[in-house]
Amino acid sequence: MNTSNNMERTVNWHFTPECDFKCKYCFRLQSKSRKFEQYREVLKKLQGYFSRINFAGGEPTRYKQLQPLVEEACSLGFECTIITNGFYLVHNADSLSWLFNKVSSIGISIDSLAQETNRKIGRCTSSEKTLLRGDYEKLCREIKEKGIRLKINTVVSKLNLHENFIEFYKGVQPDRIKLLQVLKPNQKGLPSYENLLITEEEFRCFVRRNNDETLKDLIVAENNEAMLNAYYVLDVDGCFLDNASGARSNSLLEKEISVPDALKTIRVDEQKYLARYNGTLSGVKNLV
Repeated sequence: MNTSNNMERTVNWHFTPECDFKCKYCFRLQSKSRKFEQYREVLKKLQGYFSRINFAGGEPTRYKQLQPLVEEACSLGFECTIITNGFYLVHNADSLSWLFNKVSSIGISIDSLAQETNRKIGRCTSSEKTLLRGDYEKLCREIKEKGIRLKINTVVSKLNLHENFIEFYKGVQPDRIKLLQVLKPNQKGLPSYENLLITEEEFRCFVRRNNDETLKDLIVAENNEAMLNAYYVLDVDGCFLDNASGARSNSLLEKEISVPDALKTIRVDEQKYLARYNGTLSGVKNLV
C-alpha cells in the first residue's frame, strides 16, 4: 500500500455485527462487537494509512459506545462518516443527536419505499417494524438541514428490481446516490441468497429507470465487477476482507500486526480503488 496518497483513502469499517434488521443479503459475520479499548488500538494503527473512516455494520447506531469511538477517531484526525439503516436515527433520535456534530456525511441504506418489500428483504425488526417512506423523507430532510452530506445507498436485487425511486430522490435531494448490484455471497457461514441475484442487464435497466437529467451527476452505479477488490473493508475482528475471494487478513487486534502486514494477505486493486473517485472505473458511471 502506497502511503503517499493516504489522504485520498477511506476504510469501510464494519466494526459491529449488531443489527435489529435481518436483510437476506447482509454479509456481516456472526461475531461479537469488541471492547472500545480494542477498537481504540485499531484506530491508532489506521493512522497514516487512511484519512477517512466510514463506520458501518451491522448497524453502527446499535453499538453502545459509538459516541466515544467516533470522538476518538475525530481526535486522531480522521474524517468520520457513517452508513446506517436509519431506524435508530428515527426511533431513538435524542440519544444520537451528538452524531450530527461529528460526521461529515451520513449514508442511509434505502432498498425499498414499500413496506412489504422491505419485510421480504428482511429490512425490518423481529416484530416486523420497518421505516416508512415518510420516515425516510423526514430523516433525510433533517440531515440536510444540519448541513451534513446525505448519501443514499440502494442494493438492487430481485425483490426491488422494478421499483422507481426518481420522485423520492428528487424530493430528498441527496448529495450522492449509490446503486449497487447485489453481490454473490463469498464467505463461509453466510446464508445463501442465490435466488435474489440479478443479471448485469437487469441492473442496467434499473439504473436507467431511476435516472434522469436532474439526477445523472449524483448517481454512482456499481455492478459486481466494479465492486470486487475495489474497497478497503475492515471487519468486526479487525481483518481486512477480500470481497472477491472471501479471504480475510491477519487481524489488527493482534498487537504485532500492522496495516501493511494485514494488507499483504488480501487483494485490493489500488488503481481500481482510485478510479472509483474520478469516474473512470469500468462498471461505474457508464451504466447511468
